[in-house]
Amino acid sequence: FSIANYIILWYNLVEITTYYCEDDMDICLIADCAKSYNLSAESCLDLSTEIEINFIKESLQNLGHKVTVYTNIENFIDEIHKIKQEQVLVFNMYEGLCSRNREGLIPAICESFKIPYTGSDCFANLLTLNKYFLILFAEKLNINVPKSTRITSNADLNDLLKSWKIYPCVLKPEHEGSSVGLKKIESKEELETNLIGILNSFKQPVLLQEYIYGIDMAICILEQNNSPKLFGIKKYSDNDGKILELFDSYYKKRGNHILYTLDINDLNNNMVEQSLELYKELDLHDIARFDWKLSETGVPYLMEVTPLPDLAPNTEFTENNNFKETLNSILMSAKKRWNL
Repeated sequence: FSIANYIILWYNLVEITTYYCEDDMDICLIADCAKSYNLSAESCLDLSTEIEINFIKESLQNLGHKVTVYTNIENFIDEIHKIKQEQVLVFNMYEGLCSRNREGLIPAICESFKIPYTGSDCFANLLTLNKYFLILFAEKLNINVPKSTRITSNADLNDLLKSWKIYPCVLKPEHEGSSVGLKKIESKEELETNLIGILNSFKQPVLLQEYIYGIDMAICILEQNNSPKLFGIKKYSDNDGKILELFDSYYKKRGNHILYTLDINDLNNNMVEQSLELYKELDLHDIARFDWKLSETGVPYLMEVTPLPDLAPNTEFTENNNFKETLNSILMSAKKRWNL
């Protein structure tokens, strides 16, 4: 990794903070939370919280934009012609529920009505939500990923238990987010019991992966002039500063961890280069977070890609009072893409 590469990456970090959306805009913010479905917050950990939605709304208003909030997709569809007529930009934070297509619904609806929106399109959201397909895609780009296999039903169980020899390992539902349902497995007996439980509970295929012990990290990317730029490098630990054994929803959504901001010199730079490459190859837009595990031997493994990252206070894109830059970058990138 040459000095020239360091200079380019550092320039990206600096450049992104000077990229502003100067024009006031009419913005439709759509984001769902547990209340949208009359469910408890504990049963909807992958959705936005009311705190996050209000935080985004107020931050957009503080930038001078007029903001209308929808937390229900049916209400959004009821007013879709009005939204189109008023030439509103849709700020998409909608996650959806109980479908492998859930994160692609708003982009698909907006494109059907020729309404501009922020973030990646339907296909990119569906591909990244499906953990198994994302792994296959990354492997084709020679990006390190954990050894993985996919289980679609209980009928696969006997053959799997005979062939799978890697312990410890990890089970995760195929198209959940925020590490919902993530489980570390130590033995064949645990694998059988937990696999049946996850298949029955989540009603979707399950991804089985080798367990990688190491540091959880994130590469945060924003887009400028149709090109991804490095926005931040993050590292996670438990509240004692130790490596997280399993960065599951208990830590991610309940704040039971410490988030560090790193300098470029502090990490394996393959993570940055490959995140930027994958952003382009997936044809993502405006914003994305790339989650990695850096093993004890210094080998980086891609874990997930998130085109709809958490924008709650004190998260990867909002800590240290940098949310103004984040929002301006998202809006300017979307404006340029849609010729607004």
